[in-house]
Amino acid sequence: MGKVARVLAIDAARQFGWAYGSTDGAPESGFGEFGVPGNQPEIFGGALRWMNTFLKEHPVDMVVIEKPNAHLQKVTNFDTMLVLMGLVGCLQGMTHTHRIHRQLLVDVQDCRRYFIGRQFGNAKGDRAKALVRQRCIELGFVPRSCLNTDQTDALAVWSWTCGKVDPDNAVRFSPLFTGL
Repeated sequence: MGKVARVLAIDAARQFGWAYGSTDGAPESGFGEFGVPGNQPEIFGGALRWMNTFLKEHPVDMVVIEKPNAHLQKVTNFDTMLVLMGLVGCLQGMTHTHRIHRQLLVDVQDCRRYFIGRQFGNAKGDRAKALVRQRCIELGFVPRSCLNTDQTDALAVWSWTCGKVDPDNAVRFSPLFTGL
């Protein structure tokens, strides 16, 4: 591949994180809520509105969404499964409506392993989230005051995507080359 692209990465859940930027630049990022707990129509509507607004305001070449499987393995609640799977459908559908056909679902563990380095690659849960957050701080992606792990997970997904799409530019994020 090796081509510069504008990537939007999303950690999709009711409380979500996002990261956006060109593979040859620094990412912007943030977090939010699509709706209140237990109100699926509001959550899905919020996701559609947010995605539509974002795609109208930002040029995007590729959308990458964290797969919900990591969440589903520990979830027994049907309503939570419905929300997680439904959000992916809403976000992908709105992306398609905006004629962005480069879409990818990724496993967050693969992204974290790439982002924090293989020595921490088997870290899971809160430990993995803390390592990702620390790496984001080290790279200057977020200030130390940022405590939102949905945002920092989205940044890890964005960085992983940069490594796949534009490896020449992504090397600057690699633990091997940053000396961190």
